[in-house]
Amino acid sequence: MYAALCRAFATPRPPGLAVEDLTVAANGRRVPVRVYRPRGAGPWPVLVYAHGGGWVLGGLDSHDAVTADLAARGDMAVIAVDYRLAPAHPFPAALDDVWAVVRHVAANPAAFAADPARLMVGGDSAGGNLAAAVCLRARAAGGPAICKQILIYPELGLTIDQGEQALAPSAPLLARGDLGVYWRAYLGDSATTDDPLAAPLLTRDYTGLPPAYIAAAAHDSLRNDARVYAERLRAAGGTVEVRIWPGLVHGFLRARGCCAEAEQAFDAICDAAVRFPD
Repeated sequence: MYAALCRAFATPRPPGLAVEDLTVAANGRRVPVRVYRPRGAGPWPVLVYAHGGGWVLGGLDSHDAVTADLAARGDMAVIAVDYRLAPAHPFPAALDDVWAVVRHVAANPAAFAADPARLMVGGDSAGGNLAAAVCLRARAAGGPAICKQILIYPELGLTIDQGEQALAPSAPLLARGDLGVYWRAYLGDSATTDDPLAAPLLTRDYTGLPPAYIAAAAHDSLRNDARVYAERLRAAGGTVEVRIWPGLVHGFLRARGCCAEAEQAFDAICDAAVRFPD
């Protein structure tokens, strides 16, 4: 059903992109990635992107139109990660895969025509969770240097940090009741966690994290995750811009071709990826 939904909203890739499927070595296995680049020598700003789907659904094809448009409109390289999915591969499998790709890109920028000084991480929904967790892991490891995090209606663990009362009202495409299903699949045998790498809002130290652009939807059960994360980054002296788009729901990236508000939000995300902060 999810694959059919993705196909229904898919659009052709924009012209002028070079697209290549590769794999990245990671702890004895290979992580599939799809690389989108503007044609030309570069080096390009590069965004390592983790797709949404509750850590359970999705892959390179489910978000192909989205990541292709990000590369074309943002005039940047985008590297989409086909990370392992729960429940067969619970936390931290997906995070380990995205982290391996980020480290590989940072160590081999020329292979992707990428500018290592403009390395970004991003993702939507569960992918936003993985991107934020990569920033925490990079800070703890002393690198690689990430210049920006682009989080789109991210699931950051507010319900784990503050309980059900912290959630926004239930909304279309992601009801409040769905969140528990996805979290249980992602966390595996443990129904709860105290690990900020699983739920980034559990961290108590927001200093030294990359500048963030956060796009959220007003009618989304995860709306407050974005708001609270932005508040905590800002309170710690971080650079952050958060936009909560009125009238939109979870998953609005897919409506960018048929909804003016979603199109505006998508353009703002692409602009922020390459122009925020200076």
